Amino acid sequence: MKKFYFALVLLSWSVTQAQILFDSYQSTNVGQYNFGKAIAAFNNTVISASGSPFLPTRGKLEIFNANSSDLMPTQTFQPADGTDGDNYGFAVDINENYIAVGAPLYDSQFSNSGAVYVYKKTNGNWSLLQKIIPQDGIALGNFGYTVKLHEDQLFIGSPNFASSSNTLGKIYIYNLDQTTATFTQELYFQGRNGVANAFSLNSGKLVLSYSQSGTKYIETFIKTGNSWISEGRFSVDVAGYYFRNLRLDNDYLYAQFSDVSDTGAFIRVYKNTNNNWEYESEIMLSEPNYSITDFEVTADKMIIGYGYSRIGGKSPAVFYKKINEAWLLQEFFFGDADPSDSDSFGSNIVFDNGKIYIGAPAEGATSTGKIYYTDNVLSIADFDANSGIFPNPTSGKLTINDPEVKNAEVYNIMGQKVLSQQIQFNEISLESLQNGLYVVKLNDNYGKSTSYKIIKN
Repeated sequence: MKKFYFALVLLSWSVTQAQILFDSYQSTNVGQYNFGKAIAAFNNTVISASGSPFLPTRGKLEIFNANSSDLMPTQTFQPADGTDGDNYGFAVDINENYIAVGAPLYDSQFSNSGAVYVYKKTNGNWSLLQKIIPQDGIALGNFGYTVKLHEDQLFIGSPNFASSSNTLGKIYIYNLDQTTATFTQELYFQGRNGVANAFSLNSGKLVLSYSQSGTKYIETFIKTGNSWISEGRFSVDVAGYYFRNLRLDNDYLYAQFSDVSDTGAFIRVYKNTNNNWEYESEIMLSEPNYSITDFEVTADKMIIGYGYSRIGGKSPAVFYKKINEAWLLQEFFFGDADPSDSDSFGSNIVFDNGKIYIGAPAEGATSTGKIYYTDNVLSIADFDANSGIFPNPTSGKLTINDPEVKNAEVYNIMGQKVLSQQIQFNEISLESLQNGLYVVKLNDNYGKSTSYKIIKN
């Protein structure tokens, strides 16, 4: 395993910041593409899929045991009945006893109707339990586009299942036991679109999103007996945006919305109070050069992946921390690929047992892909205010605590100079800049420079 320090910016001068140490793993399977395109982890067992539907390669699933510093490969699966274009491994999930792998382009009953492979752990080893195809599959239904395991049940999304022009998407629910996966319930509602596009499970709740008659909704379900029953829904006013991701974290719900061009996005935070979701805050994420591909959250920490770059080159993942009830940007992470490599770093983000795993499935000249992982992000301290420049974070104005400083240079996260100012009255202004993370370089009258990491919000 190779270790890398992830620098905030590649500049010739040092910046006061936390050093975040990542390990990385690259698949040893010859001829595979996009390793890390889907990742899941449970109790230090990590799974990662590889394979591209656009290249002559069948998907593979690799299973690892994660120890204190390494990923140790244990098993590899590749379905014998699969073909190059099935997109096996597009979606994966794992819990204590089961692994689910979606192949949404598998031609079961019809073209791209989809399939899901379920694996069972017995005496420490994994083996195929069952391949599931939808009993009512349709062409282009993409059954297996999403797979989620919750206790002894499997939830499978078929986002393009339709029976009428104003109804799109179905979630299939299966009970799992030692020998079989048994269909038990479906969530499919007349007049609702997007039911299977974004849904999440946690702490005995299921939330899903959809639109109906031009209005967007989030609906909550709870398990009663063997069935999931609606607990209620609420509408969201987000004209011009669509649901991209949902995340449940105990009493909090995080809904990511993106505009139609994927250049603007935000995450809305809701808190469950007396079984009602109440609006709490928003995290604005607009960045015209990147699209958000995934995010993960636990308690007061969140990592957001900008896994697609419109301008080419490396993609970042962004670390936020909740401090005094506000979500504040802390760090930007990058992979170790060449700066011109469109690595898709941040396409997949997973938290497990205090570790984070980040996929970079397009890294490398032939998009072989890589997984990065660390256990020292979720435990790092709050962003520290700098004694030489304050306040930090700032809404625009900064005070310089050194009368000898003559000018300031401001750089963005890519190391590009975006501002240069002469110091007047020991103050500089970032008001002309967008919200985000910057490095401010202060130069004094004696040729000495000091640099600080500053958040503008």
